[in-house]
Amino acid sequence: MLRQLSLALAIACLSLSALHAQANPIPERMWPVNTSGYDLVNILLLGMGSYSDNGLTDAMMILSLNRTTRTAAILSIPRDLYVYVLGGYGMRKLNQVYYLVNRDGRDGLLWLKETILYNLGVTIHHHVRTNFSGFAALVDALGGIDISVDCALQDWKLKAPDLDRANPENWERFTLDVGVHRLDGATALWYARSRMSSNDFDRGRRHQDLLRAIWRRVRQANWLADIPRLWQMLSPYVQTDITLDQALSFLPLALEMEANGLSYYTFTQGQEVTRGYTDGEGQFILNIQRAPTFALMQAFVTPPTASQFRALRPTVAVINESGAPNLARVAADRLELEGFIVTLLGDGPKLRRYNKIVDHVGAEKGNPLPILQRTLRVTDQGVEIAPDANRAYDYTVYVGALYASFACTRPVLPPS
Repeated sequence: MLRQLSLALAIACLSLSALHAQANPIPERMWPVNTSGYDLVNILLLGMGSYSDNGLTDAMMILSLNRTTRTAAILSIPRDLYVYVLGGYGMRKLNQVYYLVNRDGRDGLLWLKETILYNLGVTIHHHVRTNFSGFAALVDALGGIDISVDCALQDWKLKAPDLDRANPENWERFTLDVGVHRLDGATALWYARSRMSSNDFDRGRRHQDLLRAIWRRVRQANWLADIPRLWQMLSPYVQTDITLDQALSFLPLALEMEANGLSYYTFTQGQEVTRGYTDGEGQFILNIQRAPTFALMQAFVTPPTASQFRALRPTVAVINESGAPNLARVAADRLELEGFIVTLLGDGPKLRRYNKIVDHVGAEKGNPLPILQRTLRVTDQGVEIAPDANRAYDYTVYVGALYASFACTRPVLPPS
């Protein structure tokens, strides 16, 4: 009787294991991306989700430098990406890999790089890592950074950075309205972490905004002219396997690269990833869709050449007729993320209520006018078609006063 019972239990356990394996199958290794002979350097940017270096990696981006074409691209990786981890860890959320492997006395960074290679097909050459306190201190060391906010953001925030976080009385509801804001380190960290009114996809977009703002600040302050001094200033706040000599080798590309010269990539729910939950624990996860993800990664690591880059990215002149000094910058920065090369031309001769687009391209094949209209919420009545073969810009955008009321085109809830 005991033998039969043991056999029944063994069969039940095997059946449960088989069901679990069927629900969570080990994915095949992702096809390796084709680098087409380009001289690529892929740098993994990590934000630790704690005030130490032992937490979850809640902010993950890859910066891909193409030293052949003199271009660069940024990809945000969702923290809930469900991936296969070698070494007996099975299927895990990507943001857990570094913590779990380090906890076991292994090299969490090496495992994380290998996990990205296995699941996304991209080789990581270097890493840069910081935590909450390091990121805030870095922003303060730069003298703050300027962020364009197109979706007003609201969340709880400490009244002062040095207050006790465990005391509920030290918190207040804080709102960052539409406009351009100079953020100190504590507010920049709040901006990076906030999820009360948005989701992780939007948070990944804000991480790209912060990286772009840091890059602009470094260029505006001319710190690239003295890389050793910049290196010394940043070293206390970040950890990296990039040496000073390697950083100096990146300098020619860095000197050429403006913030609008970067290409921005993100995962999209329903395309590269789909929502799901783990068996048993019921943890929220994002499942990789193999073919669309490979296409995204291939596009990310093989940007166009510099000449193609300029030909494929339309130029937009933005003129401020809103009466608000920074509203045109909000529109310009939003258009940059959509792939346009934008130039701010200052204030126009009059005030207007709604945005207006003048199309100097005309009815050419592949005209991205619909992207402009969708991004800036401009109806057909707000578009003027004025083809000009000798145009200085492909489009002219006039920003109106009401743009602040409808600038948000992302999944962000308005402040209450």
